[in-house]
Amino acid sequence: MGQVTIAVGGRHYSLVCGDGEEPQLQRLAAYVDEKAETLSASLGRLSEPRLLLMASLLITDELMDLKAQLAAAQSGGASAGSGAPAPDTREAEQKLTRLAERLESLAFSLEPAAENS
Repeated sequence: MGQVTIAVGGRHYSLVCGDGEEPQLQRLAAYVDEKAETLSASLGRLSEPRLLLMASLLITDELMDLKAQLAAAQSGGASAGSGAPAPDTREAEQKLTRLAERLESLAFSLEPAAENS
């Protein structure tokens, strides 16, 4: 098992992950941290749980928009009569699914840290 330390909202968290997943977790954490920074800049100082919740909601909103776009592309972009999504659409759907799974895993990993603070 791999282990990585990430920083979000000025706090550091140690996470256990699969071997080789460390760089991806760091990229995801950097994205969450970017959202947290944006929120802090626009809303002022928020408590850590509220900041993480708001960042999660913003990211989830982005994910839902992408899923809606993907669904629209699948219904309008599929080959006539085949019912199968175009190859690019299938790949995008797989990437979105992996991203959602990773975000869920990251959120699950952060829950105990948020509860202990």
